[in-house]
Amino acid sequence: FGYGKIEYISQVCISAFMIIGCIYLFVDSAIVIGTGTIIVPHWVVFFTAIVSALFNAVMYKFSSCGAKELKSPTLKAHAEHNKIDIASSILVAIGVLATRNGMEWVDPVIAIIECAHVLYGSTKIFWSGYKGIMDANLPPVEIATITRMTMEIPEVVRVESARARESGHRIFLDMVVRLAPHLTVADSKRIGNSLRTHLRSNNENLTNIHVQFIPAGEAK
Repeated sequence: FGYGKIEYISQVCISAFMIIGCIYLFVDSAIVIGTGTIIVPHWVVFFTAIVSALFNAVMYKFSSCGAKELKSPTLKAHAEHNKIDIASSILVAIGVLATRNGMEWVDPVIAIIECAHVLYGSTKIFWSGYKGIMDANLPPVEIATITRMTMEIPEVVRVESARARESGHRIFLDMVVRLAPHLTVADSKRIGNSLRTHLRSNNENLTNIHVQFIPAGEAK
């Protein structure tokens, strides 16, 4: 319905809640270590962690495939959180084993280590969503790809400039392209249509492409 940025907003919200949870767990684990009030977890926790790791592995596979297919930042964020949860679940299982074998200090230490891991991953996802909300420029490597594809059009002499920004799913592209000076306005229109089709065949999110044609050898 045109609300392309809603996925980036949800991505930021999910990551923000994860960051807040990490901070709370870090403080709680530090208090447990400081006071020495360590509770030995039940074996149910161990088996639950194993099931959780397997479940998140399956979810990561489906979410990452869906994110690539649909170009969905929310599904991509979900897949990244699933990947983080796989590591978290495995570490929880290790913590339970260690604690039940007399090394009670391992469980809260693992909690602190995992807090740092989840905080790092959530911050990356948060920053990615933030850039999506703020209409960040397209990375230079993608601009280079667009320039290279533009040069594949036979009549194009040179790409004078290319700028692109993301707005939700959509990418807005502004280009200045030099053509051979003998071409007519009708030729320019035909070339422009061919160029847009060619670029969208590589990236369907290029929904708004503005191209200015100028003759080769003429001042910009």
